[in-house]
Amino acid sequence: MDLISLKLFVSIARTQNITRTAQEFYMTQPVVSRRMQELENQLGFRLFFRRNHGVVLTEEGKELAPVFEKALALIDQEISRIKTRLQGQPRTVSIAAITPATNIFLPSVIGEFSIRYPDIRVDIQRLVPRKIMKELRCGTYDIYISCDPDLPISEEWNVSPVRSDPVGLIVRESEPVSSPEEAISLLKKSQVYLIPMEDSPATTRESLDILSLLGMEHVPKTELRPIESILFNIASGMGVAILPDHIAPLDAFGLKFVSLGLDRSMCMSMVWRRDAPPEVQAFAQLLKARI
Repeated sequence: MDLISLKLFVSIARTQNITRTAQEFYMTQPVVSRRMQELENQLGFRLFFRRNHGVVLTEEGKELAPVFEKALALIDQEISRIKTRLQGQPRTVSIAAITPATNIFLPSVIGEFSIRYPDIRVDIQRLVPRKIMKELRCGTYDIYISCDPDLPISEEWNVSPVRSDPVGLIVRESEPVSSPEEAISLLKKSQVYLIPMEDSPATTRESLDILSLLGMEHVPKTELRPIESILFNIASGMGVAILPDHIAPLDAFGLKFVSLGLDRSMCMSMVWRRDAPPEVQAFAQLLKARI
């Protein structure tokens, strides 16, 4: 069972088309078909069936496609790590973090880590939760930070809470609102901005649940991305949002957080591999200790 055949099958599972996979790998269609036949012979079962305009995965093929994709990503990751070490390049801790909430605490942790480990580089990619979930399945990064319900994990990953923030109303700093009663009154007559469900399922569900709890399911709602656009619209007097405190540096937008008088909060967590190299373990432990 060779890597090329596994890559070919993952491509076929994605494109649902042998011809397109052959073109992608600069092979002829008969060569790709022969490799797939050999792979199926080695496995002892069919992976897909041919149709007039493509292929259809068998149930076994559907089960194996994400497994092979994840295994190939891990292999590529380890090869890249070894090449980096052999080339004498600095070691790197790669982080996929929800944006922009981690701007509140990550810079100070990275600064302290860099002082302790000056030969290790920290690389951060700002991703929305839906992209973090996709990358998590491939194991592309060393550490993932996102809303707790948006981090599906398996036994090969460590998980640790990072912080928990109350959920309430985000309004303009100049808005004469300070009490829960005043916040609810403003909410009833305002345009409510939501993060799209596909971007942050946990955050959007929490916002909708609170509206339902307050009997406000029918208030005007608009989905908007990215979060900075929501904050800009609120600062412009165009509406409000129900979000966790510290989801972003609100003072930079001239905004403030007002409690709705509800005991609602959202937890942010991080996950990292149990077999992660020492530098990743060190960063994760420092983050746990400082937050």
